[in-house]
Amino acid sequence: MQWIFYYLLLFSSTIADNCRRKLYEAKEEKTPGNSGFVIEISSATNTSDNNPDGYTPGDSYIVKLRGWRTKFTVQAFRGFGIYAQFENGEHAGKFDLQGRKGEARIAPNCRKAGVSHSNLRPKTSVHVLWHAPETSEKGCVYFRASVITSRKIWYGDDGPLTKKFCVKEGYKKALIIDEENLDCCACDEAKYDLEFIVEHLTHFTDMLGASHSSNYTMWKFGMIATDGMKEIAEWGNTYKGEQEMKANAKEIRTLMKIKGLWYPEVQGRTTSSFVVNKYHHLASLAAMFGPSPDWCVGISSVNLCLPDCTWIPERTFELLPFDAGTDNGPTYMSPNNPAEPRIPIHPITTKLDKRSPFYNENSDIIAPLARLKLSRKEVIKSECKTADQYQVEAYNATNTSEDEEYKDRRECMVTNWEPWSLCSATCGKGIRMRSRVYVFPIKAQMFRCHRQTIERQFCNAEISECRDSDAFNSKCSVSGWSSWTECNVTCGYGTRSRSRIFKESDSNNDTCPNVELTRKDICIG
Repeated sequence: MQWIFYYLLLFSSTIADNCRRKLYEAKEEKTPGNSGFVIEISSATNTSDNNPDGYTPGDSYIVKLRGWRTKFTVQAFRGFGIYAQFENGEHAGKFDLQGRKGEARIAPNCRKAGVSHSNLRPKTSVHVLWHAPETSEKGCVYFRASVITSRKIWYGDDGPLTKKFCVKEGYKKALIIDEENLDCCACDEAKYDLEFIVEHLTHFTDMLGASHSSNYTMWKFGMIATDGMKEIAEWGNTYKGEQEMKANAKEIRTLMKIKGLWYPEVQGRTTSSFVVNKYHHLASLAAMFGPSPDWCVGISSVNLCLPDCTWIPERTFELLPFDAGTDNGPTYMSPNNPAEPRIPIHPITTKLDKRSPFYNENSDIIAPLARLKLSRKEVIKSECKTADQYQVEAYNATNTSEDEEYKDRRECMVTNWEPWSLCSATCGKGIRMRSRVYVFPIKAQMFRCHRQTIERQFCNAEISECRDSDAFNSKCSVSGWSSWTECNVTCGYGTRSRSRIFKESDSNNDTCPNVELTRKDICIG
């Protein structure tokens, strides 16, 4: 019985991977030859590489199918299929169909390895984006194409309708080294797209990030948060952080202010873009989630430059929560409780505080709150420059990524921000908002402008705690905090604690479950 099960599993797997390259509409026998139709491949990230002699694992390419052309005529076709497979028939790499209204779709007869026509209207060429395999282990990729020109005539695989595309000669995988003080040797610049994808039902405030040099640090574990980082972590306010970056303008290539994700977009995505060069080859980002005391996610000084003097095609990060060390609150809705002095930025774990929403005595694992994807969009040819030249360029160019994108588009002009609204709550934590509008709203819609027109931040109401909380219950009144204990280690990171007691002798944690009696902090011995 067990053998039958494994046989069925193997059979179903084989069927799933099966690829039938004959198109559904091709009813007659294949016509020999290629009738002038050819497959062409060019780099999607390096515009000067129009005829690459091989692929670099992980890179993106444009695969084009076209007919012959003369000065006066262009050959047309109606249906097509393009397939990418290794020599053993397995699918190779991945086709990427951007948008739903193009000429191509996933091939129903070869879903893992191919794309085919979405309509039978006449067309003279078609191109699709293809991502090369991540490794070179399986060798050459074979692109094969089928073309339907009329009801009874179709071509496939013959001559230039098959293209062998092997790993680029001399390719050697360069390992990523995340060492912020490591020098970069890439003279070309690169433009990256950033995509922030929420994994759970969590509010994320506006985000602040940058591409920068090793002489600037936005945040990192063990570091005391700056005033700008404190504002991001506690309220989602990026203003001070932006000012800190502009004060270090020579070290910042692109300043990214990214639209937050609030209801109803709590499982959405938000995007930005940035440029890196030989001097500014690191990327950082921070975003508050909440409401929370000072909890964030982000990346710190991520290196995008490879040892072989090229730029990483793509990096993806699973974002886990960290504590900015500026507020001692243990729960999402804790009232303001400043950490004085501030403690080092540190990861949030499942064992620090029993009242924490992340506390779990049976596991050390916290599920990622979001995913961050950095994708190389373009390699910009450039000459190597001195550090001083890169600094001067950055000083003159440092601007937010949004302002940079829309600076020359009059149709996307916006008014100044309105004043902030009052806090939405009368006690505890709430949200405040401000807005601006397009100067030419109809043109902005026609030209698909996507500027941020609403900003939101968390705020504290005048009454820091609501009456239904334990703070307003006389039975739950407590003494003042004791002094901090000594650090429990003499070297490295440890913990220290302090405590307080209920003033009423018959009060306890059962009657006052939300009152904090013991507090722990990270310390350095």
